[in-house]
Amino acid sequence: MVIIKIMHEHELKSRIKRVMAGLEDFAGRGGVYYPMEVGHKPQIGGSACRFCAGCLADRRAGTFCRNTVCTSAVQGYSVGDAWYFRCWLGLDSFAIPIAPPSLGEIVGVIEVGGFIAPGHAHNAQEIALSRLSGIDALDLFQVLFGSLQALPETEFSEIKAVADFLLEATFSEGLNSASFFAMRRRVSEQQRRLAVKVQELQTSYPRLPSALRSLAEVFECFPDNDLHGARVKLDDFLGNMLLNSGASLERGKSYLLLLLGALNCERLLGDGRRSMYVPGLDERLIELSRKPDIESLCYWAEELLVGHFNRAQRAGTQESRRKWRVSDRVLDYVRRNYMRDLSLSEVARAAEASPSSVIHGLKRETGRTFVQHLTEIRIREAKRLLAYSTQSLGEISRLCGFKDQSYFTKVFRREINLAPREFRNMLSDRLTGGASEDGNSGLRV
Repeated sequence: MVIIKIMHEHELKSRIKRVMAGLEDFAGRGGVYYPMEVGHKPQIGGSACRFCAGCLADRRAGTFCRNTVCTSAVQGYSVGDAWYFRCWLGLDSFAIPIAPPSLGEIVGVIEVGGFIAPGHAHNAQEIALSRLSGIDALDLFQVLFGSLQALPETEFSEIKAVADFLLEATFSEGLNSASFFAMRRRVSEQQRRLAVKVQELQTSYPRLPSALRSLAEVFECFPDNDLHGARVKLDDFLGNMLLNSGASLERGKSYLLLLLGALNCERLLGDGRRSMYVPGLDERLIELSRKPDIESLCYWAEELLVGHFNRAQRAGTQESRRKWRVSDRVLDYVRRNYMRDLSLSEVARAAEASPSSVIHGLKRETGRTFVQHLTEIRIREAKRLLAYSTQSLGEISRLCGFKDQSYFTKVFRREINLAPREFRNMLSDRLTGGASEDGNSGLRV
């Protein structure tokens, strides 16, 4: 057993070494690999940020660096993606957890740091000085000041390109499971949507539509094979469930029994069956009974809905399959890439369709244009960040894919009829009883 463990560790180190070498070839910048096991030293790439490498060499500063990065690894594992953060010394960084499928847990994390957003160089230097002085490490700041000054300013789009490459490299080397990370991204995206949905529904609570009324609206999308519309309505149903069931897992399961029953009735009617037995129903009931928390319940509900549409798609005509596939792929790609400067041609290529097919397909199936969908998704994420974080408006505009804060404010005001700061202050007044001086709500995800 000891020999097998040593062989596994050697193979893991070889794969990490190849990934980090590929990172340097691709980006001209190295990373740092931190084993999660305490006591193991980080492995610093040859082209890693010199300022970061200097901090790691110091016992006091290195402890803070390690704690920040390992915490970020857990966050990244939860959302199934790179985790972007500002390190304790004020530099932009990202972390990618390493969780080999055979082990089923995080064994380490690759961090790439030392990025400075355009226009933030002076601010980053002040933060580093302040925090290093707080741990009596001014001598370290003096030694590293030259390397801090040498750091170039980097756009977020460039940072994300490096993170995307590194994440794909971990999949290729078997250091991470692409399917698991994709699942976690879908769960995370759903939880973000539901957080916004619950916030919207709270204004009318407790006078919410009945669960059956919300469920009926989901099924109104079925005749047109409108999966996107059904997902939107399912969010309403699940938001209703979250507000009415609170933290009760059992009450949440009772809601989803309604969904499961309705889907199976729909299947019976669609198949023209005389028997009341639906293949697979027993397995679904067992799955539902074993769900351990509300998050997994919500994801299970969406997968149940998507599975029903997939089955209907396979049974439908080639034309209906073609239409469903294009619209669903377009919206899925936009939801995962809204933070970038997306073009119609790029999205069309990702959806394996022509730009013309995307334009007409979206308009026919959803009644909305590509730009309208992209704006809606960006504004939804901006609302979530305004409500549940204390990030600045400039950071939020960047994270949501707007070219600058001025344009973000213009679009937000047009869509919401409030400026972003007014929206944040309004939520702060409603949820805390009064706005703070800086207009931040103080809420956390």
